[in-house]
Amino acid sequence: MDGRADEQFNCSSRALGLAREHAGYTQEDEAERVGVSQGTISRWERGKTSPSRGELLRLAQVYGVDLEQLAGHMPIAKLSPEEKEVIAHMRSLPHDEMRRIAAIVRAYTEIVKGGD
Repeated sequence: MDGRADEQFNCSSRALGLAREHAGYTQEDEAERVGVSQGTISRWERGKTSPSRGELLRLAQVYGVDLEQLAGHMPIAKLSPEEKEVIAHMRSLPHDEMRRIAAIVRAYTEIVKGGD
């Protein structure tokens, strides 16, 4: 490992909280998903500390946003009721099953886009 996984990256504490809320997570939910304490999530959202590069990448993945959004450079859109429903179903699955479903959705999206 080259050490870069532990580097700190600029992120917006406000964007972190907003992304979590829009994804429908509590701080406790998110702490469990990322593998940190609820207090750590709270400190990130209050701007007291910042997530490492690896943690930030994991947050972006879990929230379904990109790093530009977590940095506060792009708006974080609210989810539609349909998106919230899909997320709720996905959350009930084990992580490896979530990854399989995500791959299926990506493939389906490419098929649909190619059919235009």
